Amino acid sequence: MDFHYIVDKLNDAPFQYGLSLLSLSEKSSQELLQLLSDVFSKISPRHQHINVSKEDPDQTADRLVKFLKIVKYKPPASVDPATFRAYLATGDKDTIFQILKWVVPQPQELQKRAFVGHYLSFPDMPEEFNYDADIMELKEEIKMLQSQFIEVHRSSEGVKSLNKDTAAMKKRIKSLEEEKERLNDKVAKAKSQVDKVADRANYMDVCSELRKEQDEEVSLSTQLLEQKKKLEKAEAMHAKAATRVRDLQTSYQEGSAGKLLETLTEEVNSMRAMVGERYPRELEKRQKRVQALQEALSGAVNTEVDLQRLQHQANALHTQIQEVQERRAQSDKQRAGDKKFMQLRQAQQMATMASRKKSDLNAKLERLQEKKATLTSQYEKLTASDGSVAVVSEEEWRAKYESMKAALPAYKKMKKELGDIEAEVFVLAYTEELLVEQESALNRSLERTARKQGVAGFTDIANDLEKVSEQKSVIDEAKGMTLQEISRTVEEINGSIADRKVRGLC
Repeated sequence: MDFHYIVDKLNDAPFQYGLSLLSLSEKSSQELLQLLSDVFSKISPRHQHINVSKEDPDQTADRLVKFLKIVKYKPPASVDPATFRAYLATGDKDTIFQILKWVVPQPQELQKRAFVGHYLSFPDMPEEFNYDADIMELKEEIKMLQSQFIEVHRSSEGVKSLNKDTAAMKKRIKSLEEEKERLNDKVAKAKSQVDKVADRANYMDVCSELRKEQDEEVSLSTQLLEQKKKLEKAEAMHAKAATRVRDLQTSYQEGSAGKLLETLTEEVNSMRAMVGERYPRELEKRQKRVQALQEALSGAVNTEVDLQRLQHQANALHTQIQEVQERRAQSDKQRAGDKKFMQLRQAQQMATMASRKKSDLNAKLERLQEKKATLTSQYEKLTASDGSVAVVSEEEWRAKYESMKAALPAYKKMKKELGDIEAEVFVLAYTEELLVEQESALNRSLERTARKQGVAGFTDIANDLEKVSEQKSVIDEAKGMTLQEISRTVEEINGSIADRKVRGLC
């Protein structure tokens, strides 16, 4: 159940209850019945505002059911009228929420239904009174008055709709009169120009004949299009009939009555499917379309003011959409500068990793190729110098066969690894090319961005700083090694001096 929708509608005009989602969900069954009764009294002033707590539950249910019948509410098909009345008497929350969801979106429509239904409904009375002569006479009189009421109500609604459109009609009449004056001015100018032309009568006759010929040409072109459509339809029917004749001739020539019967059965089944499924769906769609058009025509006629108001709303929404798109484009441009530098760094790192992995795979490929060359040379040594295979004993051949059979899985595994490595090398080489192209494109884009921002050469400076930092790390490492060597040399000199001192003392 859509509680948000119900709460929003109850807080709008003409209800304006100021409810929240929590307050609605916490209401008891009796409070919900009171809310439903108050909503009905807002819709129809004839539905009295009654305190439900002081009313018998059966009377409350009868009163609410009567109003729902007047406004033409239809309970769910799975619930019979007695059960629906019992649900209302006990204040079933699901039933009340379903009624509210149907009522609150259309208060104006229900006001009309309640007004009309009040006068078109008969008063409740015991069953035994229905056959009383006076009662039957009163019923006939009520029916006659109801028919008069329907006619008066229709005329009243027509007058109201005309009154609503009076201002728009006046404005439209004024614009048409202005347009008429402009056209009269144009006609007068054209007449003054035509009067100056010599042999005006002949020109007028020629123009009239030309206009007739043009009208006739338009009529002939329309007829030609209609004839073409009929021709296409006839050709389609002819092709279909010819196909059917060929099928029947083929079946007849084959002499298979069963095949002919099977073909006819398939056609009958397809036609039944069209009649039973396709055509009802199309008919239902068209009926829904007709119903929607009838509802649109039976509703209030949109005036020029309504159309202008809707046009203003559409223009305002388009303006808001354009503003949001512009703000989004600006934010994308602001993020583009930072993203390009990060993308460049990522591309450089990926290119470095790809080149390192490529070199490792090349080294592994070289080792496998060397091993392959070694195995090839061993195989060549086993062959005779004249190209014939050396004579080998049966035991040696069996041992050689077993060793080769044992080495076959390793060979297949290495061959598969070699193929995988070659494929990976190809992929890495292609990836490296793409990354190099992407890096160059990002460098160019970053240079353009730097020039636009007034910091041209930023990328070169950053690369130089990285190179300097790398060189500095190398120099620092060399300095560390030099200092270690100097410290070792100093220690050796000190040791030799100490040894000499000891020898001199001895």
